[in-house]
Amino acid sequence: MKDKILEAVQISKTYGEGESAVHALRNSDLTLENGTFASIIGSSGSGKSTLLKILGGLLPPTTGKVLLDGQDIYAMNAEQLAQVRRQKIGFIFQDFRLFPEYTVRDNILIPFYLDHRAQDEQMLHKLTGILGIAGKLHSRPAQLSGGQQQRVAIARALIAKPRIVFADEPTGNLDTRTGEDTMRLLMECAAEFGQTLIVVTHNPEIAQKAQQVIRIEDGQILKGEPQHEKGNLDTQ
Repeated sequence: MKDKILEAVQISKTYGEGESAVHALRNSDLTLENGTFASIIGSSGSGKSTLLKILGGLLPPTTGKVLLDGQDIYAMNAEQLAQVRRQKIGFIFQDFRLFPEYTVRDNILIPFYLDHRAQDEQMLHKLTGILGIAGKLHSRPAQLSGGQQQRVAIARALIAKPRIVFADEPTGNLDTRTGEDTMRLLMECAAEFGQTLIVVTHNPEIAQKAQQVIRIEDGQILKGEPQHEKGNLDTQ
């Protein structure tokens, strides 16, 4: 049995108070094993993005706790939590969130700049090679296609070798073919570096490739069991 990397215990999120209160997430439990590819699915407004942000340390729950490697991340102070996010967590967003004034190389290396760490040139070379953007390191985001920009965002999320990577609709702004290629590369990279991958998606084909499908409706997790017995990410 693989080690648990992430555990959510009775997490809920409520916005507002009294009759106007909105319950975005209700008393939900979730466990993820190291190296798993999990998908979060559900209708619009079901609580998918809220769940992802809480699991990733971006949004404190109203109640409950989130354990990353056994540590309650919301019991940490702001600096401790920021350090955990920089060193253990990677994020990929639908809208890329690249810095237009920076080159591709600098966009990818931002996690090292923020943490005042030496750059990992070997990892940079390996990642950009797998993602097919090695020849674009001195370009700026505006000179790239949408698919290329998302590959830069993937490289940035993975460059510091985080334990877990969260992706919020990573193919949402891409055409079907580019989205398929981008998702295949993301899965390949996560498998190559032994990272846990959690993807919010509306795409059933992406969801079906996951080892664990987390279905959420009306703020409640309905299913989070493994789909099959594989222990590692599989790009087949």
